[in-house]
Amino acid sequence: MVASSIEVASESNGGEQTSNRSPKVSRKSIHYQGVQPEKLRPISLALNRHLNHLMAMVTEKEEDRNRLRRELHASRERIHQLHHHCCSFHNPSANIDKPNSSVSVSEGMYGQESG
Repeated sequence: MVASSIEVASESNGGEQTSNRSPKVSRKSIHYQGVQPEKLRPISLALNRHLNHLMAMVTEKEEDRNRLRRELHASRERIHQLHHHCCSFHNPSANIDKPNSSVSVSEGMYGQESG
């Protein structure tokens, strides 16, 4: 095991609030046991392998999402074109200014009067 220590500086004035004194600085040492690099290598390699696999999966999902987004956009454009074509086919006068009609609405089909 590798032993290491870190010194931490902390400021305290012992609860005194005088302006002519500077705060006291105390040093504390924190000791911890390190791990030998030989033990970390297999763990880091496995972690790196899993992260690479995860990154590939995320990239594939993003590509699928972008492909589906493009397909959706193309489908919406196609629906818009079909709707425009369908409306102009069923109502050919929709794009042309229609002249004023002198035919009365009260006349039924084929010029017969209703009533």
